[in-house]
Amino acid sequence: MPRKRSPERDQARALWEADRTRPLVSIAEELGIPESRVRKWKCEDKWERPGKGTFRNAEKERSETQRADAKLVAMVEENEGLTDEQRAFCLYYVKSFNAVRSYQKAYGCSYETALSNAWRMMENEGVRAEIRRLKTARNEALMMNADDVIALHWRIAFSSMEDFVEWGRAEVPVMAMFGPVEVEVEDLETGEKKKVPLMKEVNDVRFRESSEVDGQLVQEVKLGKEGARIK
Repeated sequence: MPRKRSPERDQARALWEADRTRPLVSIAEELGIPESRVRKWKCEDKWERPGKGTFRNAEKERSETQRADAKLVAMVEENEGLTDEQRAFCLYYVKSFNAVRSYQKAYGCSYETALSNAWRMMENEGVRAEIRRLKTARNEALMMNADDVIALHWRIAFSSMEDFVEWGRAEVPVMAMFGPVEVEVEDLETGEKKKVPLMKEVNDVRFRESSEVDGQLVQEVKLGKEGARIK
């Protein structure tokens, strides 16, 4: 017999949909249940899943950016006064405004080498002129101006850790050698006995969904032996 769905599960989502800025702990307190349970429901039921409109907007922005980037590639290839590496540096720089990272990607060198040489690249008048030309073309293609750059730096300066990760307590099954530990419980309404997983609370840290995060503020997302990392 399938387990009956808890009515609080739908109530919790309804409260969250009414005010998405409301803390989960507040919803849990109103319903008289642990915050970890609300957090689990939010994850399992994918409350944060973006709608079709969000995907359409993202696809439109991505398409516009790709067209602008293709135009820049065609423009920089016309400049025969620069080497292939210098042209690549210019393309990377107008997208990231990070000279060291741009040098590292253009030359395929170590971070230390890029750190020592990027400033020399930025002093090259031919490179500087090409960067100015590409920036103007990119801004026109994307309809960007100085206010957009200021707004980006404002978002970076005032971003919070909570914009990228969420943490708290979560319920997880107790695991044994051969799988989850189960305990026998009695249904208070029917008197029926059944086995359910034994749960425990643990500390929990999770990245927010990519649809919730401003990707312009993220430099790197890495999954390695020591776990996931966002920079």
